[in-house]
Amino acid sequence: MSSPTHRYEPGVWHHITVTTAGRRPILADKSRILTLQGKLNQARKRYGLLCAAYVILPDHFHWVIYPTESGYEDFAVHHIQGGSRYAKDPAAYYLPTIVDEVKRKTAQEILRLGRSLPQQLWQSGFWDRPLTDLRRLPDVVSYIHQNPVRAGFVSHPSEYPFSSYNALVKDHPHMVVLDRAVWDNLDISPV
Repeated sequence: MSSPTHRYEPGVWHHITVTTAGRRPILADKSRILTLQGKLNQARKRYGLLCAAYVILPDHFHWVIYPTESGYEDFAVHHIQGGSRYAKDPAAYYLPTIVDEVKRKTAQEILRLGRSLPQQLWQSGFWDRPLTDLRRLPDVVSYIHQNPVRAGFVSHPSEYPFSSYNALVKDHPHMVVLDRAVWDNLDISPV
């Protein structure tokens, strides 16, 4: 589990970045990407998250999420009533639990799909950039959508199939459930 440095704070969006171990291109395979997309959706539902954007590249992914208060409260109550090691400070363990579960479940399924992979798929820990100023959210989303362009995979974000760009800009259905109402409620454009 990641060290408890990524604290849940009500009303704060988080730009999460997770990399593969050794920056190996483990996520270059479509079936592995679909597995990760499914696990992002499961975490969104299980932990009461709103998702504003994401992108999956061969060696890392970015995910912009908003942990809802009700999702956090369910987590906290469960651990406090259960007397788990997270009971004294659930806010310190909420985000690491979410990310670690996505990583663990994705790794388990990917390893079942291909036996020639190394046992450690993910780098330990993750990066979390809290977005306390919501005016920065469009810039962060633009940054993650430009990742495939900067990496030379495509010439425009709309050409990259494993990001939320087309879902946000063109309202196309997409594998990872996005909360488009977020943009309306914030009264800002996603691009």
